Amino acid sequence: MAEISLHAILGKSHTSTMKVHGTLNSTEVDALLAADFIQPSTSPFSSPILLVKKKDATWRMFVDYRALNKITVADKYPIPNIDELLDELYGATIFSKIDLRSGYYQIRVNPRDIEKTAFRTHSGHYEFKPNDGTTFASLKNSIGVAVKSTVLRKTIKVLFWSISSVILGHIVSAEGVQVDQEKIAAICQALRVDCTTPYSPHEEGFKWTEEINLAFNKLKQALMKAPILRLPDFSKPFVVECDASSIGLGAILIQEDHPVAYFSKGLSPSNRLKSAYDCELLALVLAVEKWSHYLLGLTKKIGELMLSLKGRVVVPEDITLRNTILHEAHGTPMAGHGGFLKTFKRVSAQFYWPNLKRDIRLFVQQCLTCQQHKYETLSPAGLLQSLPIPTQI
Repeated sequence: MAEISLHAILGKSHTSTMKVHGTLNSTEVDALLAADFIQPSTSPFSSPILLVKKKDATWRMFVDYRALNKITVADKYPIPNIDELLDELYGATIFSKIDLRSGYYQIRVNPRDIEKTAFRTHSGHYEFKPNDGTTFASLKNSIGVAVKSTVLRKTIKVLFWSISSVILGHIVSAEGVQVDQEKIAAICQALRVDCTTPYSPHEEGFKWTEEINLAFNKLKQALMKAPILRLPDFSKPFVVECDASSIGLGAILIQEDHPVAYFSKGLSPSNRLKSAYDCELLALVLAVEKWSHYLLGLTKKIGELMLSLKGRVVVPEDITLRNTILHEAHGTPMAGHGGFLKTFKRVSAQFYWPNLKRDIRLFVQQCLTCQQHKYETLSPAGLLQSLPIPTQI
């Protein structure tokens, strides 16, 4: 049973005005009364209702509890995301599910807090008995409604079982996770995208050529034939493979030569100026960060990547050590006090640390020997001019 805690004086009524966008369908209120989800109220609290039109032209009722939520101690139970729920299904071969209809109404509120949920309609004043979705999620987790197993068994609460099931918009089976075709049917049935309207009178309209039509159809076919993703097995090693192009980068997480997850990202204008090796390294770093919940603390393998970067030493944040390296690359007789670019190429070929280029530029600019013996490469400052004599103090 959930409890609503308020940091306000009880009896202070809500003063928001009712905003009804259309005619209230009294059957919904009657249904809530019949299901014992609401009851007539004499509470001093009163929140307005909002009506939102759905795609089927019917209306859905919402209660505007924004003012109440500001003074309510919320239940911070974490609602799991889709990826976490799907990952937990590894090893399951028989899937059972049951739909708890209108889950929002399944949890009762503490009796002394029911009056605070009161809302007003054109037909009367009512109050709710249930709590919000986070409490409902907490209850589902504690009683274990979702059932997965490796053997076919019969339970009292589960009414059906299957070797595959549609869960959260994905088809899950012992093989893995794949796309639900019903979710992408509208895209796959589309003939083409209407992009023929010009953006402005000075621009030509987009022409749908045969080449573009072929590419569009290939995208639809790729979407229809999306590979089945393997559910991760944390007892086996993962393999990360990365690649990059001039406009983007991508990575794939693999187990036993089967994909677990994909990742892709476009390159910013500044990153497009980097070499192919640096872009591949960036792809690896971003992929490891994204899949850290898979890779942290587990055995992993990085695919073939940037052999040219082998041998580069990452220098720790030690000013003395870094200055010694810069002195050897710039200030010794063998280094010859080269300029910034020559020094940067010499150091970056063997060492790396954050802001390496900035540190080298500053070191070269502050080199006393260079300042004393090299000529100034900047433009002359010009002739000096006398300051005007002030006429008053």
